[in-house]
Amino acid sequence: MRRAAVGVVLLCLLVPAVAAAAVNDPYYPLQWGLVRIGGPTAWAVSRGAGQIVAVIDTGVDSAHPDLQGQLVPGYDFVDNDAQPFDENGHGTLIAGIIAALTGNSVGVASVAPRAKIMPVRVLGSDGSGSSTAVSAGITWAVQHGATVVNLSLAQETGANNAPLLRSPAVDAAIKAAARAGAVVVVAAGNSSTGGSSARKISPS
Repeated sequence: MRRAAVGVVLLCLLVPAVAAAAVNDPYYPLQWGLVRIGGPTAWAVSRGAGQIVAVIDTGVDSAHPDLQGQLVPGYDFVDNDAQPFDENGHGTLIAGIIAALTGNSVGVASVAPRAKIMPVRVLGSDGSGSSTAVSAGITWAVQHGATVVNLSLAQETGANNAPLLRSPAVDAAIKAAARAGAVVVVAAGNSSTGGSSARKISPS
C-alpha cells in the first residue's frame, strides 16, 4: 500500500459568505479544495459530531496544535503498539483535512471539525506497507468504534495483477466494515492511472 490523495464527496460549489467569513483559521483562504466540495455549506447541516473517523495511514502527530482534543485511542500495526505516531506526515495531513479544529485561529479548517480521529498506523516512515497491516487496521478500527474508515492509500498492481485495493484480505476487511455499518472512503489515487504509484509493496 502507498499513501494517496484523500477521497471526498462533491457536495456543492457555492459557499455562503456568512459561513466563510466566520472561519478565522489562517490557511483557510488557501483551502480551495474545501470550498470546492462545499464544506462550509455542509457545516450548516453537520460538522461530524458523534462520528469517529479511522485514518488508516502513517499515523497521526498527537502533539499537533490543530488536532488537540480531536483524537481517540488508536493502534500502530507497524511497531505493534498503542502509539501510532506519524513518522511521515501524510497521516497527520489527512487527519487535519478531515477534522482539524476549525475557528481556532490556528492552521487550517476541516471538513468535519466535530468528528474524532482514530489514528491507525499501517504505513511506515517511507509511506509504504503491507496489505496484511492495512486489512488488520481496518478490522481493528471497526471493532473499536470507528464509524468511518478513511483509506488515503493505493495498492499497486503486483505479480498477480491485482488492481487498486483488491488484495483479498483488504477486500474482505472493507466488506466486513461495510456490513458492520461503517462508511469506507477510498482514495482514487494521485494520477489518472487509477491509483498507481512509484513504489511496490508486499502483498502479505
